[in-house]
Amino acid sequence: MLLASCGSNGNRAINEDVAAFVQENEKIALFGSINVKEILNKADYKNIDKAGELIDKEMKTIQAILNFNTPVYFAMEGNVDEMGNPGLIYAFAEVKDKEKLTKNLQQRGFDMDNGKEFNFHESGDVAFAVTDKRAVFVTKRNISGGKKLIKQALKDLNEDNPDNKISEILTKEGDIVFGADLEASFLGSSKLLKMDKDKETELKELLTDSYSQSIISFEKGKVEMKTENFLSPELKKWLFFGTNASKILTELGSGAPRAGLVLDLNMKKIQEFITKFAPNALGELGKVGGGQAQMALAFAGEEGLAGLWTGKLGFVMMGEIEDGGAFKPEYNFNVGLGKGALSFVKGLMTSMKGNMAKLELKGNDVIGSSSALYAKNGKLVYPQGCENFGKKPLSGFVNFNGLDMSGFNLEEGSQFAEMLDYAYFEMDMTGAYFVLKSKNSEQNILKSIVDQAMKNLELNISNI
Repeated sequence: MLLASCGSNGNRAINEDVAAFVQENEKIALFGSINVKEILNKADYKNIDKAGELIDKEMKTIQAILNFNTPVYFAMEGNVDEMGNPGLIYAFAEVKDKEKLTKNLQQRGFDMDNGKEFNFHESGDVAFAVTDKRAVFVTKRNISGGKKLIKQALKDLNEDNPDNKISEILTKEGDIVFGADLEASFLGSSKLLKMDKDKETELKELLTDSYSQSIISFEKGKVEMKTENFLSPELKKWLFFGTNASKILTELGSGAPRAGLVLDLNMKKIQEFITKFAPNALGELGKVGGGQAQMALAFAGEEGLAGLWTGKLGFVMMGEIEDGGAFKPEYNFNVGLGKGALSFVKGLMTSMKGNMAKLELKGNDVIGSSSALYAKNGKLVYPQGCENFGKKPLSGFVNFNGLDMSGFNLEEGSQFAEMLDYAYFEMDMTGAYFVLKSKNSEQNILKSIVDQAMKNLELNISNI
């Protein structure tokens, strides 16, 4: 019997079932959960003008047949086909009433094949099934053999719950939770890299039991994403982040930047990794990139990518907001060049100097400023919330406050951008952090987005 409700594992929580499924499927590269009920509540869906009552009625119907007190779980394969289409994508939900759910699906136009083990539907790119406890959905472009896939998924859901990082990630609370299996992610792309079999095996072992976890939360005035990496000791030895990003900032002039980006990578370590595990990768990159990419790789020389770029990059965008919100951007930059690129860039600098307030070469670093107003090195003053810029090997920010977004050709998107205060992100070996802050700190950002979307809808209707 393939009933998910039978057997010694029949009464456990859905997250334990999904952990068992992921453990049994080595192709699953991404998995996690979406707390649909919490997201809708944060959007204050009941009070959406003219639509809230209809949405609430629909939610009451759905909550009678599916348990929305638990999240909807998902799992995605990491492999892609020759056309770039993703592999199988699964979704799992907890069923309250199998017969009512089946009837509801039939009323929505889905032909259901009612069976002893599960009720089933397949059409186009999707297939799904309903058991006494679980709803299982699977999709893929030009899917075939949907019933067989569903049967196997139900079997895997009832396997033993693993005691590992997969189970731990699937118990995390958050509006959206992502878990990434780095080994499975690699296996999905290994064919594209055209690796030797022995190197593929060695890299697979390097990535074993390495995961990344991301939690997205929608809060008052902001959306946050916190990522944590769980890497094998062997993999940590190959990580390519630098350790001195703050030094890059000392050559970025002075003033109050509106946006910034800093990168501190160890390109020699990256090239060493490529040479060891995927020596054909740069050749394939040249083929895909065409003549310009091939010319750049020719300048790289024996050092490969490290011959083009040292991994050091600093960029800040300055400028004053004029009356009416108009903004004229100015910029300062600091780029570390590899030996192969230096001679080429030196030839260009002479012709470029006439358009720059400052352009000079210090060792391997090209340093420039578009305006004399910000060219002199001094203190950089960052927006509130972005003060940690440059303290991690990868970080960046954008300050939206005061900008007239209508000039950026965002169409309706400019109205959403005008809601924002700033965006900030940072990353190192241990993980990453991203925050998108809105101007309204008293209202959940989802509620702000929904309110703006409804204003846009009303405006479009009135224009018609």
